[in-house]
Amino acid sequence: MGKTAMVVGAVAGVGLLGAVGLVLYARTLPTRWRVEVAETIAASPQDLFPLLDSPKEWPAWLAGDGQGMEEAKYTYFGPERGPGAGYTWEAPKTEGRMTITEADPATGIAYEMSMEGDAAPAWGSLRFAPEGDGLRLTWIDEGDLGGLVVGGLLVGTMEASLSTHFRAAATKLKGLAEERARERESGAPPPSAGDGAGEAVSQPSP
Repeated sequence: MGKTAMVVGAVAGVGLLGAVGLVLYARTLPTRWRVEVAETIAASPQDLFPLLDSPKEWPAWLAGDGQGMEEAKYTYFGPERGPGAGYTWEAPKTEGRMTITEADPATGIAYEMSMEGDAAPAWGSLRFAPEGDGLRLTWIDEGDLGGLVVGGLLVGTMEASLSTHFRAAATKLKGLAEERARERESGAPPPSAGDGAGEAVSQPSP
């Protein structure tokens, strides 16, 4: 065997050992991720809740922060509102499915969301409670990357990315709810669903 071949073989061996070591190290790390953001909103439950329990309202506050969702195509399924209502989406960077699992006009909603190719879905909630003259919204989203070989190495990146995305969305949700509150107080009708980003397609309930 020539010296060149020996060097190449040694480098390949070191690389393989490094990859194995990285995988073994990743297996020792937590794979569950959790993101929580909060927002104070000068509105009442009747202003905020309709933006949460209707999937057709979600694109208006989820899109627009550079995640590529502005170009998403949404297909809605199930009832208009509440448990069982949801949508699928197709965007340049991602595609997946969201389904509302719980809905209470006094406290908020819970949902389940899955991304294309994910072994397990994420689950989350948007809950609100009185605070001063308005509401405090708390958004929690969590899941597990244990289905990925190096999932433990991705938790930090996942949490940082989602935190940025959710803060932007919560700020937009705050603006929409407070706009509805002002319109309600002035006697003007609230904006209709479907005014948000993305292309909408309705799908009949099965």
